[in-house]
Amino acid sequence: MASQDDFLASTLEDKISDNMEHETDLYQRFFPESRWNGLWKPEEVEATLRKYRTDPAPDLVNFILNRAPKIFAILVDMRQPDLITRFQRQDFGQEKLPIQPASAQELLRGKSSISNFCDKQWSFIAPTFTKERFRYKFSKFHRLPYTTTGKKANPGASHYSKVKERSIHALAKDNPGNPRVAVKELLSSEPGPAEQEASVLEMVRGLPSDHMIKAIAYYQHGEKHYFMFPWAEHGNLWEFWTTGSGARLDKPYIIWVFRQLTGLADAIEKLHDRSQSRSCRHGDLKPENILCFRHGDNERDTETPAVRMVITDVGLARDHIERTQFRESTNTRVSTKRYAGPEMDVNPGGALSRRFDIWSMGCIFLELVLWILYGKEELVKCTKTLNSTFYKIIRDTSGRTTAEVNPIVQKWLSYILKDWRCSEGTALEKLVQLIINKLLVVNVQDSPRSSSSGTPLKSRTYAPGMRQDLEGILKGLETNRIKPLTDKWIYTPDDGFATAFFYNLPLTTRDRPVQKPQLCRRCRGLPLWSIQCHFTDSQTGLDTSAQETGCELCSLLSYCIRDRSYSPRDHVHFSRVGSYLTVDEGRGRPVVNLCTTPGSGIKSLQNVQTGFSRLPEAGSEAHFKVLREWIRSCNSTHHCVPKQLDFIPSRLLHISHVDSDHVQLVERDHRLNQPVKYAAMSHRWGSPDHHERFCTTTANIQGLKDGFKVSDLPKTFRDAASVARGLGLEYLWIDSVCIVQDDAEDWDIESKLMEQVFSSAYCTLAASCASGTNDGFLKARPVRRCIPMTFGEATYYACENIDDFGTHVDQSELNQRGWVMQERALSRRTIYFVENQSYWECGGGVRCETMTKMNNRKASFLGDANFPHSAEKYVKGLKIEFFQDLYVRYSKLALSFAFDRPIAIKGLENRLLSTFNTTGGYGVLDRYFHRSLLWKRGGDTLRRITNTRSEPVPSWSWMAYDGAIDYVSAPGGKVSWFNNIKSPFSQAPSESSHHEDEPLALKAPVRSIINDPPDESIFLDEPARALTQPMECIVLGSINPGSSGNLQRHWVILVQRISNDDGPGGGVYERVGVAVLEGRHIDFRDEAREIRIQ
Repeated sequence: MASQDDFLASTLEDKISDNMEHETDLYQRFFPESRWNGLWKPEEVEATLRKYRTDPAPDLVNFILNRAPKIFAILVDMRQPDLITRFQRQDFGQEKLPIQPASAQELLRGKSSISNFCDKQWSFIAPTFTKERFRYKFSKFHRLPYTTTGKKANPGASHYSKVKERSIHALAKDNPGNPRVAVKELLSSEPGPAEQEASVLEMVRGLPSDHMIKAIAYYQHGEKHYFMFPWAEHGNLWEFWTTGSGARLDKPYIIWVFRQLTGLADAIEKLHDRSQSRSCRHGDLKPENILCFRHGDNERDTETPAVRMVITDVGLARDHIERTQFRESTNTRVSTKRYAGPEMDVNPGGALSRRFDIWSMGCIFLELVLWILYGKEELVKCTKTLNSTFYKIIRDTSGRTTAEVNPIVQKWLSYILKDWRCSEGTALEKLVQLIINKLLVVNVQDSPRSSSSGTPLKSRTYAPGMRQDLEGILKGLETNRIKPLTDKWIYTPDDGFATAFFYNLPLTTRDRPVQKPQLCRRCRGLPLWSIQCHFTDSQTGLDTSAQETGCELCSLLSYCIRDRSYSPRDHVHFSRVGSYLTVDEGRGRPVVNLCTTPGSGIKSLQNVQTGFSRLPEAGSEAHFKVLREWIRSCNSTHHCVPKQLDFIPSRLLHISHVDSDHVQLVERDHRLNQPVKYAAMSHRWGSPDHHERFCTTTANIQGLKDGFKVSDLPKTFRDAASVARGLGLEYLWIDSVCIVQDDAEDWDIESKLMEQVFSSAYCTLAASCASGTNDGFLKARPVRRCIPMTFGEATYYACENIDDFGTHVDQSELNQRGWVMQERALSRRTIYFVENQSYWECGGGVRCETMTKMNNRKASFLGDANFPHSAEKYVKGLKIEFFQDLYVRYSKLALSFAFDRPIAIKGLENRLLSTFNTTGGYGVLDRYFHRSLLWKRGGDTLRRITNTRSEPVPSWSWMAYDGAIDYVSAPGGKVSWFNNIKSPFSQAPSESSHHEDEPLALKAPVRSIINDPPDESIFLDEPARALTQPMECIVLGSINPGSSGNLQRHWVILVQRISNDDGPGGGVYERVGVAVLEGRHIDFRDEAREIRIQ
C-alpha cells in the first residue's frame, strides 16, 4: 500500500511541476488557470495526505478538490500539505487568495512557513484575460501568463510608452487566435494618462469595426500601467510597403486595396461619431499606426494579400463630449508632424476638429498610390524629398498665417494624374481626385467661403463623405462599372464641326420655337447656361416637384437619373461640366446635354454648344449632310484613309446614282479594273425564320451580274444602298452578296481577304439597330425629351443626353458577333446606325449627331484607323493588357459556326503581329509568348471544337475551344520566364516536323505534379473531363528569387499524354489547363523530358 501511495503522491507532485510555465525568468513561473479543472484524481490527493500522515477524510478531500486545489498545490510545493486541515477549519478557500502575512497567523505555523506560502502563492494565481473584462489590477508580485518576450515593436523613440512583443499562454486568454500579443508599457506611473487612454480604448472596444484595434486588456501591475493588444503578424503599413513584394494592378488586387481603404474609412467614421452625444478624434494617424493583421487561411494567395489593415494607437485619441466644430480645445500635441493637418500651425494651441484625421488619411492614401504605381524605392525617395509636412505655411504682409498643399505634393498629384494607369475613370484616378478635392483640403470651415477671386473654397470632408466615396469606387470595381483599364468616356462639344455644318443649312431644318415650359420656382431661377451652375436634389424631391408643380425640368432630371443606382432619397449633386449637366462631380456619363442653334443669341451663351435639340429624320437630306460633313472633316484633318489604295475587292455591288433603281454585281478584272471608293457593310443576318437570306450562290451569280432592282434587296441592304448613295459612293460591299456562299473554295479565298476589304473601304456602315436583313436601320427615331430655356433674349435647350456609344454600339447585338470585332478594328472609319442617332468612329475618336465628341482609351484602340498603331506608344505592360483584353472580348462573342473562331479574327491577328513586329498565330504572340499561353476558362467550362474548316487548331490555343476565356495574372517585372519552351512560329523550317493534317506543336520539358496542390490554384479547361493521374505540367516561369524553393510560385500549363509516337521518353501531349503552383507541388528531382504539345 505504501509503495502505491508513494506512486500516486509522486504523480500529483509531477503534475504541479510539469504544468508550470515561465517566460525567460525561471523565478517567474506560473500555473495556467485553465489547467486546474480535473487536474487531480481523488486517490492522488488521498495518497498525498497519507504520505504526510494526515487522515484523508472524505470532507477534506472534497474541500481540496473543489475549493482549495491552489492552496493544496502551494502546500505540496512547500512540502507541508498536512497544513491543509487548518485552512479547512478556518473555511479558507482559494477565492480568498492572495493572503497577506498578517492574515496567515492561524493558518500557518512559524514565520518561515508564512513567508514561504506568501511567496509561492503568486505562482499559482496567474490571471486569465477574458473578452468580457477589460480592466485588471495586479499586485507587483503577480506572475503574468507570458511565455516569451519578443522584439520591441515600433522601435522609434517615445517619451510616452514602449511596446514589446510577448507570447501569452494559449490558455490564459479565452479568445482563440495568435498567442503573440503586443504589450504597451506607459513610462509614467501617474494614473491620469493611463486612465484617460483606458477610457478611450474601452469605448473603442465597442465599435463594430474589424479595422479598428480592439485592446485585449488594461492592467496595473504594481505601480506600472500596461495595455495588451493583438499582435499584427505583418507589421505596420510602412513595413508592409517597404519590405513586401510590391503591389499589382490586376483587378483582384485593386479590389482588395479598396476594401481595406473603405474599412479604414468606416472605422474612422465610427470613431468620430460613436453616438449622437460623443465623438472621438484619433490625432496621430500615420502608416506606422495602421497594422497589418493576417486575414484568412491562405498566406500565399496569388490573387490578393491575406492581410487586414487595422488602425491602432487609438488611446491617444481625444473624446469629445460635444459634437461641435471647435467648441472644446483638445490638448494632445503628440501627432507625428509629417501627417498632421495644417491647422496645427495655422491655429497653434487652438482646438482640432475630427477632420484633422481626414487630412492624415489623405497623406496616407497618397503614399499608398505612390507605392502601388511606382514601388517601394520611389516611395522612399519621395518621402525623403518631402522632409516636412504635406502643407506649406504662408504668412502675408499683415502677419496672417494661412496654408496651402505643399508644392512638392501638388507636383506628385499632377504627375500621377498624367500616368496612363491613373487615366480618367480608373479606380486610382478616382482615389486621387478624392485626395485632391476632399481630403488634402486646407479649409475646414463648414460655412461657405470664397477665395480672393470670388471662387467658392473647397472644404475638407468629414469621415462619412470619405467612406461613401470609397464605397462608391469599390462598388464600381466589384460590379465591373470601374475597370483597371478604363472604359471612361470623355465628352466634349464638337464646336468646330458644328459651325461648319450649320453654315448655309436651310432654316427649315433648324429647331423651331416651342412654347414656354412649365417650371417650378427653383428651376425658373437656375442659371443652367452658366458653367458655375450646381445644385442638389434627390429622386424623390424631383418626382414630388414634377407632380405638385408640373415642372418639366424636374421631370426631365428625374427621368435622366433613374438608371444611376441612387436610392430615392439619396442626395444627388448636379453640376455643369462643359456643355453638359452631370452628376457625381462630372464622373460618369452626363445626364443632360445643353445646346442652342445658330441665330438663338449664341454670343451670350458661350458655354452652351451649338447643336440639334431634335435630330433630323434618319435617311433625310439633313441626316446625310451630317454624314458627309463627318467624312469631309476626317479627310481634311485626320487623314484616316490614304489618298491611294491599290486593293480591289473580288466583287462589289454597283449601286449607280441616287435616282437609279438599278443594281449590279461586278467582278474584278471585268468592270473593276482599278481601285474605287466603296462602302463596306457590317450587319447581322438574323434568324432565317424572320429574315430573308439574300445571298450570292453558284446558281444565281450570273443573274446578279446581269443586274437587278434595288427593291429586290431586303430592307437592311436597301438602306445601306441609300446611305452609300447619300455619301456620293457608287459601290457597296456586303459579305453575303460579294462572297459565293455555297462555294467553299471562294469562301476560303475571300475570308482571308477580310483585312484588306475593310481596311481599304472608304467607310464602313454598321447596321447596329437592325436585327436582320429585313429589319432596316434607317428607322423613325424615338422622341428626345427637351426643355427650351431662356437667358435674356437667347434660347437654349436642356435635352436628354442620348450619347452613349458604349451601350448603343459596344454592347449592341451586332457587336456581340465574332466577325464584327474584326470588321470594326480593321475599318479605317465606321458610321454606326442606332435607334436614336448615328455615330462616327475613326482615328480621331467618336462623333455624335448631337454635335458631341467622345473618346476613351479602349475605343481609340479598336477605332484606330491604322489598328493597332495607337498601342505602340504604350509601355509593355499596357500592350499586354491591350492584346489580352482584345482576345478576352472576342472569346465572349457569338459565331454561327464555332469552327470559325480562328478565321473570324485572322485579319485582326495578322495586323497585331505586324505592328508588334513579331511572329505568332492562334492567339499567341511570340513577343509575349509565355503570357499568351496563360489563358484560362472565363466561365464554368470550355468546350473543345471538333470540326474545322482548315487545319486543326492546337490545344494550347484558346481558339481550339468554344467559350469565354480570361488570363491568369502574373506580376509585371517579377516573373522569370523560361526559354526552354519552343514556339512553333519561331522554329526554323528544318527544325519543324509539322504536317498540314495535324496541329502545330510546342516543344517543352514536362514535369510531374506531386503533393496534391489545392484546387483553387488549378484552372482546368474542361473540369468535367476525366484526366489520367498523376497530372503533368510545363513550367513557363517562376516568381523572382526571394521565397524558399518549396514556396516559390510557378506559372504552368497542365498537359496530358495522348500518344507515345515519340517513344517512351517523350510522346505527344495536349493542354488540359493552367495553374499557379508552389515549388513543393512540382517534381524537380529528376531531369525533365522534352515533349510535343499539339
